[in-house]
Amino acid sequence: MFKSWLLGVPVDEYDLMDWVCESFSGIDADSFQNQYDYENEAYLEAQDQKLDQALGK
Repeated sequence: MFKSWLLGVPVDEYDLMDWVCESFSGIDADSFQNQYDYENEAYLEAQDQKLDQALGK
């Protein structure tokens, strides 16, 4: 596509729309799993609570 632009070959908007749509094919929300570490957050929350208790809060 970029070669076409640089060489002066006319490109219409439908070619651009097809190119953009094809660039996202195969990508969906289900393929990206939530990789947040809930166990680590729970551990850090527990550590914060211990620190608060030790400081008398």
